[in-house]
Amino acid sequence: ETDTPLFPVRPQQTEPSAAESAINDLSAEELEQVKVWIEELGADEFATRERAATYLLEIGDPIIVRLRSVANESADAEVRLRADEIVKQLTRGDMKSRIEDFLAGEDVNFEGWQVARSIMGDSDAVRELFVELMQTHPTLAASMDGAPRDRAVAMDAVMTQVQNRMLIERKFPTRANAFGLLLPTVDPNVPLNASFESMLLSVLQKEAASKIRRDAQLYPPFRFLLNRWVSRSTLTSREEVLLLGMDWDLDATLPLAAQTLGEANQTETLAVALQAIARFGDKSQAELVRPLLDDQRPAAERGFTPAEMTRTQLGDLAMATIAVLYEVPLAEL
Repeated sequence: ETDTPLFPVRPQQTEPSAAESAINDLSAEELEQVKVWIEELGADEFATRERAATYLLEIGDPIIVRLRSVANESADAEVRLRADEIVKQLTRGDMKSRIEDFLAGEDVNFEGWQVARSIMGDSDAVRELFVELMQTHPTLAASMDGAPRDRAVAMDAVMTQVQNRMLIERKFPTRANAFGLLLPTVDPNVPLNASFESMLLSVLQKEAASKIRRDAQLYPPFRFLLNRWVSRSTLTSREEVLLLGMDWDLDATLPLAAQTLGEANQTETLAVALQAIARFGDKSQAELVRPLLDDQRPAAERGFTPAEMTRTQLGDLAMATIAVLYEVPLAEL
């Protein structure tokens, strides 16, 4: 944990980017000719369109930014389509080489990488995972450099994709899906809800999460992300989250359980919170538990002893929790 913001505000760029510098290298005459060829992408004659596309491909990198703008903003659908295709042809080979350099450990300025690295660290496994995130959830990777709203929108997109994968395609979630759901939750300004947590809890029960747990390089950052999410999880999913925290032995489980005693009213949720406190706590938590000693609400189904039928109350669980905190054998109690 650190007090340094994980999503720092990026200063405005004062130096021109490489793409801006490249297009500035073109002369005024060349820029005018580029404008003509872009317009000809929407020409009625097939030969004119093909010729314009060929000339634009020959110019290459210096006009990628201009072509992207055209692909997004042109009023002519044909021009947008062809400009987008040219951009894809120009960047496909370049992206492959950049990914190879990135996986080899070189500094490659992918969108979102610097923030992702500050959260997850830098290792071969993390770099491989980040490439998977870029390919599987490109909006999410880019949102790391954006605002909370960008990350919230990206999280919704990840949820939709994971839901389609699980329910429609009938496929298991991947490790990129698991990390993709968790990464936006590190930003405290990204809202969480019960639907999101239900999906995340489901993904965490699948094989991908189990494999991450056994991965020496990926488990530490995944555990960090889990702790950050658990610490701000909603009350709606509290019982399941506490059980998950105990299963994964998460540090955030104890403070969340202590918080739950003051928030929850359902006996089932309070019972799991007491279990977590007994598991991770010490004598200092006994005072938090003490108010429940007189709670007579039933905490379990009726059971039988050799002499009589019994029913455990919430106060009994509170008493047992304090006994465990003080290392008093439950058999004595």
